[in-house]
Amino acid sequence: MFEFAWKGTRAGSWSTDSVADSRTGTDVRFWRGGRACLAQGDGPTVVVWGAMTARVAEAAQSHAGRVEVLDLRTIVPWDKSRVLESVKRTGKCLVPDARMPYNMALMNAVAPQAADIAEKIQSVLAF
Repeated sequence: MFEFAWKGTRAGSWSTDSVADSRTGTDVRFWRGGRACLAQGDGPTVVVWGAMTARVAEAAQSHAGRVEVLDLRTIVPWDKSRVLESVKRTGKCLVPDARMPYNMALMNAVAPQAADIAEKIQSVLAF
């Protein structure tokens, strides 16, 4: 069985689907669309997925109750109605993203760190 997911994101109770590979007879499992609300608040909606999730969750801790963090878990399909509902309610949206290299040292050098994300959250809150 093969699983397709970012390393470090397999923890939790995600729903999965699996299909049989007709060539090899093995199952291939993939994460189904959905989302998790990692933090609730009345300030901006922060939409995140993949490797940025842990960094955003850490950054949001310093703004507890002031930001809503939605982890999309998958971007195809994505929970568009839930994201739009949250943005309509909060009036602001932040989508931290980075083009992630496969090498972890390079990823840490180019991807926004939790402190960088917390600073952007603060600037959106102040806007």
